Amino acid sequence: MARRRQNSVCPLFVFVFCLCVYGSTSNPILPSSQVLAPHEDQPVKSELVSASSPRFLQNSWTRLSGHAAAVSAPAVDSATAFPNSNSENVTNIVEAPVVPDPVPTRLPVAPVPAPSTTTTATANGPSAAASGSSEPKHTGGASVESVEEARAKGDLLQSNITSLNPSPEQIQQVTDRIVKVKQLVFDEIAAVPIGQRTFENTYKRIAELEDWAEYLSSYVTFPRHVSPDPLIREASGHAGKKLSTLDVELYTRHDIFEALKEAKHNTEEGLSEEAKLLIEDTFSDYERNGLDLPLDKLQRLKAVQQRIDVLNLELQTCLNSETPNSIQLAHTELEGLPREYLVEYKENDDMSYNVSLTAGEVTPIFKYVSNPQTRRKIAIAFGSRCDEHSTHRLQEATQLRHELAQLLNRPHFAAYKLETLMAKKAETVFDFLNELHEKLRPAAAEEMAELLSIKEEEMKKLNQSFDGQFYTYDLPYYSRIRLEQWFNVDSEIVRQYFPIDVVINGTFEVYEEVLGLQFESIEPANAWHPDVKRYKTVDAKTGAFLGEFYLDLHPRSGKFSHAAVWGLRSSYLRSTNERQTAIAAMVTNLSKPKAGKPALLRHSEVQTFFHEFGHLMHNLCAQVIYSRFGGTKVERDFVEAPSQMLENWVWEPEILKYISNHYNSTPGSTPLPDDLRQRMLEARDASRAMDDQRQIFLSLFDMTIHTQVDANVSETYASLFTKINQIPHLSGTNGATTFGHMFGGYNAAYYGYLWSQVYALDMYTQFDQAPRKALDSTVGERYRREILKPGGSRPAQQSLKGFLGREPDRTSFLIRHGVDSSHKRVSKKPMVHVANENGDAKYRFRSSMGEVHDSSGWF
Repeated sequence: MARRRQNSVCPLFVFVFCLCVYGSTSNPILPSSQVLAPHEDQPVKSELVSASSPRFLQNSWTRLSGHAAAVSAPAVDSATAFPNSNSENVTNIVEAPVVPDPVPTRLPVAPVPAPSTTTTATANGPSAAASGSSEPKHTGGASVESVEEARAKGDLLQSNITSLNPSPEQIQQVTDRIVKVKQLVFDEIAAVPIGQRTFENTYKRIAELEDWAEYLSSYVTFPRHVSPDPLIREASGHAGKKLSTLDVELYTRHDIFEALKEAKHNTEEGLSEEAKLLIEDTFSDYERNGLDLPLDKLQRLKAVQQRIDVLNLELQTCLNSETPNSIQLAHTELEGLPREYLVEYKENDDMSYNVSLTAGEVTPIFKYVSNPQTRRKIAIAFGSRCDEHSTHRLQEATQLRHELAQLLNRPHFAAYKLETLMAKKAETVFDFLNELHEKLRPAAAEEMAELLSIKEEEMKKLNQSFDGQFYTYDLPYYSRIRLEQWFNVDSEIVRQYFPIDVVINGTFEVYEEVLGLQFESIEPANAWHPDVKRYKTVDAKTGAFLGEFYLDLHPRSGKFSHAAVWGLRSSYLRSTNERQTAIAAMVTNLSKPKAGKPALLRHSEVQTFFHEFGHLMHNLCAQVIYSRFGGTKVERDFVEAPSQMLENWVWEPEILKYISNHYNSTPGSTPLPDDLRQRMLEARDASRAMDDQRQIFLSLFDMTIHTQVDANVSETYASLFTKINQIPHLSGTNGATTFGHMFGGYNAAYYGYLWSQVYALDMYTQFDQAPRKALDSTVGERYRREILKPGGSRPAQQSLKGFLGREPDRTSFLIRHGVDSSHKRVSKKPMVHVANENGDAKYRFRSSMGEVHDSSGWF
């Protein structure tokens, strides 16, 4: 079972428009399987961001496995989880391929690094011949070092880590030590004589190795995402490749697989439930990695996986380029852009400006510049920025995933990936997405008509011709106008109530009260950049130290370009029965201070912060026996649910008193006005259905290219974009190449962002119905105990039932997304008359339960 978060990412709706117009964002919560070993919520890139466990540390190999569900997790049947009483009436935009049901198996699990523990290991195990294995030991050459000696050197390196800012030399030294220890330990496990293999000398040895290697792996692989030094990033990238290659080798060893088979058969009674899961999970890793294949096919499988890992790393380099391309615009082309944004661009002698093709620099242009040709020019440049570099690589990676699946006797990659997730089958995912798309079509058409009417009026004011069409680069611009004119919500005024220090301190207070925690600053932070802050987390009742986390919040050259959390080290039980504490890092690109003002956040950025902080807490509060189950290492289609639930907090009046205060007023004196909050609430659903359709589009694109073996990735993207979004795909762009989730661990799993909302909104009902609502510490304690603490040590369904006190229910999800429990679209509430600043009559609707999303925050 493979798991991971990360990316966070993380807070994907924040980048929704960018995804749909230009392709996508590389995910925030994207995780990264090559990240450090902090919290497994990354990337990530999400798996963008999770590098806590060795197997997640590995790029594609681990990402292929994704978040796997526990072997014992019950499949979620589409008829019960997403009942469709008239499925025959649903028009499927994309049909699931008709293939025979594959043999039930689990997702491939990437190699897992090991934690530190003081296990007793024989210095020199028996020979390969004695163990019944014909494979040579993977020692990398003759070595006189024993496991104990090699590990002691590794322990010394680990004890000397005082900063997450290693030099290239330190990265190489630690990487070599990880390789040496892992090879020796695996050789010793293989050398255990036939008839003597047990849980203790096989499965537990691997788990302890993973525990030991987790933080060291994070130490060498995380810097490539955040270090300001290109030499360090380069060294870290090489380390990630080396460890990924090693793990592919170790987790496809036949002699280890034979040892695990015997030990599984000889398993004694009395093991804990987590130990039993460890056996099933580890054995599944090998099974799904093709150990029952003929040798020639296994060698091809390894080569395919290693090539996918390389391609994923190369695809990510374009999105996170230290020297992004730029485009030159004349001053006259930027009419409408507020001066505070204009001064951020480099001005040339001829009064033109250089605009870097980064989300931070292009977003204001899409929102404010009135000239549609300028917006179109930027849209084409931004949407094609990785075309030349990445198109062939993405196509190759997608084809190789299918080859990998077929080598493992699966019809396509999605079948392989979904086996260990909650959805289980591609048909279930297609049914879910197609049904939701069909139900939302009327509402999406209404929203498009509203935007078109606004565009027509605006074009008349500007004396420009109106062709009756709506384009991708129109969406942020006219959405902003609708907010301001129809709802009297100006995002620039709203952000004045969210100075970043108020948001951070208020978020800390909320989480402290709800989850029973305390946060304290650690100075100096000894981090990778002076702007990074470091904090420790303790249990408020017991005073127990739970771990620490880093906040790296603002953009800079060479840094990971979206939002994600990395689980750098899990909280696991060491061999001494002492608990190892957790370490995690939150990486975002929030607004920076400008023109003498503090950093003022858009409401969507506040939501992103709350979301990602939820991933941090999952990593800090999880307490497991084995690191491979720590933090966010849960099923990929559940990992976002806890943080999605917490997004609701940023709309609650009792929470806004903590996290808002006008930057020009005394502390605590001027929170966001309630009448403005009410208008924001009314406005947040203005593009709810269109937002959902974009997520459905991205999910169907992902599922299509991973079920149709011969699909052309770029053509499929363009075709589905137009069909689902009601907007023509912009010629000259290739959004597929900037859809970072496809090479960040979310391949064949992007649907999880929508799927997990079923659980997120159901969990939120527990707080919404509590005496103190979002601040109810009794419900918060139960949430921490039942959802956060178990991590991935049990199936998500079991954790949900423990928190809810019942089976999960879809009602809240259907209502939030404009459909009631009978699958009928909820009628909008009566229109409310509003006059804009010119006195023109406008109307708005009050919709029921909208997405927790500031519709002005497209990036």
